Amino acid sequence: MKRLKIGGKRVSTEIPTSSQSDIAFLLIIFFVITTSFALKTGLKLDMPKKTDTVKTVSMEQIDKVLITQDTYLINGKKTGMQGLADAILALNRPNLLIEVRKGVKYQHVLDFIGLIPASGANISVRMEK
Repeated sequence: MKRLKIGGKRVSTEIPTSSQSDIAFLLIIFFVITTSFALKTGLKLDMPKKTDTVKTVSMEQIDKVLITQDTYLINGKKTGMQGLADAILALNRPNLLIEVRKGVKYQHVLDFIGLIPASGANISVRMEK
């Protein structure tokens, strides 16, 4: 701490910082209390109950989707991310089987599953081990 002598009095050149931590703490408390947090809603999943009976579905009633590292195959037809939403809406069956290959990023699967509620399909997911 340096002191300068001005007109016979010694004046400190240092800025007092003892109350800065108190002010910073009060500001943090203020912003935490007044901030509104946006809650993002996820996908609603209906999980089967123990009492539910097994429903048998024929293979003709199921649309198959294969998700690989670089593409989506819907009923054997290759589809890119751009045409994915239209391809899902074009499905006319109520059941959807999603097969995910090994090494696929979760974001690719979530992007796909996020588009499904618009079609109203029931889904089953099978992941390759």
